Amino acid sequence: MKLAFGKLTPSDKLYAHYMSQACWLGSEIVLHQTSVESPDVWRLLLAVFSPIQGLAGSGEVADLKAAYLSASANHTAQEWEWFTQWAATFFTNTGNYLSFGDTKFIPRVAKSAFAKCCHAAIDAANAKLKSAAAGGGVDSKTVSAKIAERQKLITDLLASRLDAIYSLKPIERSLSCTSVCRCVDR
Repeated sequence: MKLAFGKLTPSDKLYAHYMSQACWLGSEIVLHQTSVESPDVWRLLLAVFSPIQGLAGSGEVADLKAAYLSASANHTAQEWEWFTQWAATFFTNTGNYLSFGDTKFIPRVAKSAFAKCCHAAIDAANAKLKSAAAGGGVDSKTVSAKIAERQKLITDLLASRLDAIYSLKPIERSLSCTSVCRCVDR
């Protein structure tokens, strides 16, 4: 990709840059149009998988998985796999409904394991901070505050949206007109 981008003219590079920015920012619009919970679930997953500013190497999926698996002997690699598959499907469809067919999809992993997978991001960040602080070069107080802020965000979003992620009420199973209104034949 770097090679191809390097061959673009300066004008084409700017065009590509601004188009990518528009796509990224426009994704929020799509999330709001998909379902009520989609924007918050997007924020939740970004909080789980994004690095924490000032903490190099945080947000690595392998570290998150290791933190999840080491938190309890009852945690399984299969649960982590199901969680990450659901997250990838969410990101791919820009919401929790399939982009083809408008059918809601829910995680295969249990609700409790889903929440624990999300909290693994905090466990991994704390472990990364501990090792980074021992080596110096990291502002522990600032990074600790950012981790606490991230933890609050994850906790709050899980509290407000976890049930909606798993809900299969008849009106929520599909985005088709017939699931939300009575269509009148004309």
